[in-house]
Amino acid sequence: MISFAILLVVMLTTSQQPPRERTQVKAKKDQAVLIDLPDTPSTGYRWELRTPLEEGSSILKFEESVYEAEEKQTNSRERKKVGGGGKRIFKFSSVNKGEIDLEFVRRRPWEKEAANEENTRVFHVVIE
Repeated sequence: MISFAILLVVMLTTSQQPPRERTQVKAKKDQAVLIDLPDTPSTGYRWELRTPLEEGSSILKFEESVYEAEEKQTNSRERKKVGGGGKRIFKFSSVNKGEIDLEFVRRRPWEKEAANEENTRVFHVVIE
């Protein structure tokens, strides 16, 4: 009976998901806010902003999202490899003072949710 209770406690504690880590980003009003995430578009996965930004009521305004391929540092004659990694940069304008959590999810377009916690990032943005 005691071994069953211990097994149940172990199963309950290992099945709980760890709390999402939040990366803090600070900026001043009217300053650009850049958030970059590791990306490899050839895998079919894409980063997208899950947090809705309501125009006029949010402290941030979404400007653009661009992909930047990794640069090779070893040899100047080497070119960027097709299908290689890089980073996705999300650019926002800070329009008001305040705080907001931005949640980004990395998933394939036909999937409804991210495959796991590793494909979710949360940034706590503070505009002063």
